[in-house]
Amino acid sequence: MKAYRPHQDHGNKEAGFTLIEVIVSISILAIGLLAMANMHVMAIHTNAKARRITESTAQAQAVLEEFMKIPLDSPLMVSVSDPDSPLIPDSMKRRGYDVTWGVSQPNANSRLITVTVAWKEMGFMTKRTRLSYLTVSGAADAR
Repeated sequence: MKAYRPHQDHGNKEAGFTLIEVIVSISILAIGLLAMANMHVMAIHTNAKARRITESTAQAQAVLEEFMKIPLDSPLMVSVSDPDSPLIPDSMKRRGYDVTWGVSQPNANSRLITVTVAWKEMGFMTKRTRLSYLTVSGAADAR
């Protein structure tokens, strides 16, 4: 009499993964991970650039607000790029921003103030944020 043996299919060649299939799947996974890592690095650079633009805009707005407090006939209401000016906040000086402003007189009772904040990006490219404000004598009473 024959002994009972469980059914074994010795003709089945697809019992697992071949070495080629494993290498191909690991290669596809590695390419996907490298692409994600590159996207992560790009996101970090983009966030840093956005932070600099936001900071420079806020600092230019702060300088414009200081100008809004000054009467039109004040001697401070002139075009200057003095890094030691009291109009420039100390926080801006420490962060590597260069601030310039121009004051023009479109007519006798108004001034056009343009503040430009510049900085170096990646060590050599100069980027700028520019804000302008038109102030008219008597406009403070209307606010």
